[in-house]
Amino acid sequence: MNKEEIIKQIKNYISLYSRFICPDYPDLRIYTSQYEDILMKLFNNAKTTCSLIYSDINKLSVVNERYGKEQGDKTLHTLLRLFTKSQSMPNDALTVRIGGDEFITLVPNKTKEETEKIVKAISINIEDQKDYLCGSSITFGVEDSTMGNYEKIFTLAEHSVQVQKMSRKHDPFLTNANASKKFSQLPMPKNISSQQQEKWETLNAKINVAIDNHLRDIRPSRKSFQYDIDTIKHDAKTFIDALGNLLNSKSQESFEETNISQYQLDLSYEEAVTLHSLFQGNDVNLETLNEDTLNNIYSNLNLFCKSLIREPHSNLLKKSYFKLYLADALLDSKQNYQATYYSMSGIRPRNTAYGHSICDVGIKKTSDVLIAEYSKKHEFNNEPFTFDKNDSFLIDQGGGNFISFTPMDTAISEDENQEIVNKVNSHYTDDKTSTFRISTAVKNNVNKMSIPLFVNSSNEAKKSVIETIRTIYQIISNRLRKNKLIMGSRTSRGNR
Repeated sequence: MNKEEIIKQIKNYISLYSRFICPDYPDLRIYTSQYEDILMKLFNNAKTTCSLIYSDINKLSVVNERYGKEQGDKTLHTLLRLFTKSQSMPNDALTVRIGGDEFITLVPNKTKEETEKIVKAISINIEDQKDYLCGSSITFGVEDSTMGNYEKIFTLAEHSVQVQKMSRKHDPFLTNANASKKFSQLPMPKNISSQQQEKWETLNAKINVAIDNHLRDIRPSRKSFQYDIDTIKHDAKTFIDALGNLLNSKSQESFEETNISQYQLDLSYEEAVTLHSLFQGNDVNLETLNEDTLNNIYSNLNLFCKSLIREPHSNLLKKSYFKLYLADALLDSKQNYQATYYSMSGIRPRNTAYGHSICDVGIKKTSDVLIAEYSKKHEFNNEPFTFDKNDSFLIDQGGGNFISFTPMDTAISEDENQEIVNKVNSHYTDDKTSTFRISTAVKNNVNKMSIPLFVNSSNEAKKSVIETIRTIYQIISNRLRKNKLIMGSRTSRGNR
C-alpha cells in the first residue's frame, strides 16, 4: 500500500474499532485491558513525573451474591463514576480495566503526594455515599515514576493494595467465616506468637470462604443434578492440591510457560501518543509522518484491533464483539435462533492450585478441541463485521465460556450437541495441564419477541442491547444450572 492508502486504512480502523476500546463503561471512558500497552508507553516515557493508581473494588462479589448481578453492576458503575468523574481527578487521567474489579489509572504531571491527596478526597466522597454502595468501596495504591518503570510501579501499587486489604482485622466477612468453622480447620502449630496465631486464623477463614464460594458456584439441585461421591472426591483433591501448593510457595516446581497472547504490540512512545490521540478523537496530521512510522502504526493498530474483538486462547470473536455489534444484527434479523452455551468446569480451583499460566494452557487445549468438534457438526462465521441471516456464530465469552447462535432451520440436534461435549470430555485427564470438562445447555427459538427486555420506559429497545444480552445469558445459564454443573469462572489479570 502507498502512503495515502495506509492513512486511509488507519482512519478506517480507528472509526470501526473506537467503540471497542471502552466496551463496558463508555460514558466513563474506562478503557479495555488491551489499552494497558499504550498506557505503559505513556508512563515509561513521560517527560515529567506521573503517578499510577491501582484500584481494587471491595466486596463486589458479596454485593453480587446478596443483591444480584444487576445491583452489583449498578454499584460498580456508581463507584467508578465517583472515582473517574470526581472533581479532584484531572481530565487527562487515563483509566484501564485490567480485571473484573481491578483498575489502573495514569495521572500525568502529578507526584505520589499530590495523587494521594486526590485519592483521599475521592475516598471521603465514597464514604459519604456508602448508603448507596451496598457496603462496597475502593482500595487505592499510589506510586509515581520516580520509583522506576511501569512494571515496578505497578507491582508496588498492587502490593500496597494487598497490604491494606490484609491489615483489616475487623472484616465481618472473614470473621463470620472463621467463627462458623463449618468446613475445615488447619491444625495450628504450637508455641507460636499471637501475631502468627492471628495469621493462621485468617488463613483458616479464607479457606472457609473459598470452599463456601465454590459450593455457591456449583448450586447443586436435588431435582436436576446429583453431586455424587466421585465429583466430591475430585473437587476435594483439587482443593487439597491448591492448599498444598499455596503453603509450599507453589512447590517451587518449574514449568515452561506458554505465551498465549498473539497480539503483543511493538510501539515507540511517539507512536503510542499518536494512537492514543486518534482514539481520543483528536485531530492528528498523519500526512506529516514518514512511511516507516505509518507502516508500524498500521501493523500495530491491526494487531491491537484484533485483540479488541478476539480471544487469544481461541482466536474466536469475543463477547465485546457480540455485545457491541453481533447482538444488534441478530435482533434485526427477525428470525429464531438456537442458542447453545458451553462452559468449562474446574477453572477456579486449578487457577488457585497451579497459577494462571498453567491454567491458560488447559483453557487453550479445551478451546481447540471444542472448536474442532463443533466445526465437524456446524460451520460458523468467524469473520468480523459480516452478517447473513443464514450464518451461525460461535462466540468466546472468556473465562472458559462459549455461546453459539444458529438459525433454527439449521439447528444442531440434542444428540449432536451431546456428542460434541462427550468428545471434548474424553480428552480430560488428571494432569494439571489437561483439558477441562465442559457442560452445555440449549435454548431454542431465541428472538427479539421472546426475550424480555429490561429497559426503562424512556429507552428504546435498540438502546438496550446489553440488557438483551444479559437476559439471553440469564435464560441459558438458568437452563444450564438445571442440567449440568458449572464449577466457577476464571478471574485473572488481563481477561480479568
